[in-house]
Amino acid sequence: MKKVFSMIYFFFFASLLFSVTAFAYFDPASMLYIVQIIAGVAIAIGAGFTFYFRKFKRSLSKLNKKKDCDASQFCAEESDDDDVGYGGYEMDGTGVDNQAAGLEEADTQADEAAHQNRA
Repeated sequence: MKKVFSMIYFFFFASLLFSVTAFAYFDPASMLYIVQIIAGVAIAIGAGFTFYFRKFKRSLSKLNKKKDCDASQFCAEESDDDDVGYGGYEMDGTGVDNQAAGLEEADTQADEAAHQNRA
């Protein structure tokens, strides 16, 4: 740890001693790129923090449920499936195929009804 601080100390003061004045121009577009980079990094850090915070909170709630379940006489069985849970609809992994098949069946029934009405 002492070695890391000595290296940081060395590079900081070396950059001050050997600095060169640069007469450069930052136009507004290049400054906008820097702002976009900072905003992107901040959003990525926030998303990562939220993801891991939710995982941590979920593990704590599972732990609390397990303790409550062990302490009480009656314990409701809960499945650990992630298949249930979007708006009360159960997702079975073949939802897209079932929906497509259902739409095709509805289309055929509508075509048959239209054909019978013409006759």
